[in-house]
Amino acid sequence: GPEFSGIHDAEDFRRRYPDGRIGGDPALYSPDAGCQILDAAVEDTVEALEELRAEE
Repeated sequence: GPEFSGIHDAEDFRRRYPDGRIGGDPALYSPDAGCQILDAAVEDTVEALEELRAEE
């Protein structure tokens, strides 16, 4: 598993990383990349919900 980062709880995480990310560089990303990630997440969610409905 990953090495322990020293983060102890949610409050500690928020104090250390107030913008919610660890070591990321937002300058490397673009609105288009964000749209692609969102589209993929929506597709995966719809697929998972359709599978759940099929089980009923």
